[in-house]
Amino acid sequence: LLSLVSGILDGMYGYGVIGMVIQWGFVIACIILLAVRPQIRKKLQRPMLIMIAFIYLPSLYYQSGGQDGSILMFSLLAFFILPFLFKGKQIFIVLGLNMVLYMIMIWIGYKVPELVSFHVDEEARMVDLITSIPMCVIALSTMTIYVSRAYESKNRGLTYLVTKDELTGVYNRRSLSGFLNHKVEGNRAGDESFTLMMLDIDHFKKVNDTYGHGVGDAVLRKFAETVSAVLRSQD
Repeated sequence: LLSLVSGILDGMYGYGVIGMVIQWGFVIACIILLAVRPQIRKKLQRPMLIMIAFIYLPSLYYQSGGQDGSILMFSLLAFFILPFLFKGKQIFIVLGLNMVLYMIMIWIGYKVPELVSFHVDEEARMVDLITSIPMCVIALSTMTIYVSRAYESKNRGLTYLVTKDELTGVYNRRSLSGFLNHKVEGNRAGDESFTLMMLDIDHFKKVNDTYGHGVGDAVLRKFAETVSAVLRSQD
């Protein structure tokens, strides 16, 4: 979407033929990426994002105003995305390389200004900057929300794994021990009393030996569901 808007602006204000080709070529690539199967799209995401950070945005630096344009703002989006593609020391290596790349580009742009296709006039420069700021904010906000929700979902999953039994979905021994310690302390202080009920499945070993552990697991799950269905909110 960002490339589509930029491509339209390039056509209106003539930022350069090469810039137009790059912009619209990337628009087509994004449309193709959306059209392919999710499995293929997932495999293409990483190389495509690397291409954006190291080829697409750097090339547009020279085609859309150089240091006077908006590409340096969009490069910050690449810096935001790259850490999610790599792990450990790779993150610092990739970010460092990307930062050095932009420093070299800016240096070349100052030393050889004829390589840069500057805006045709101040109006074109103004339109470029005014439209780029909200696009960057929208893109960064969207990615921030996406990452935040991904972390929330992951944390909920980790909390479930830590507190619940994977097979039955009921609270595990770790959670039960903490809960009982809290109850015992409250009972000692005279604040509250409680009853502990322990249930056992008769001849459960025979079920496993006769029908196999798969059936035994199904029995445990059904047992947990049956007991959970009759518990009150305070139980």
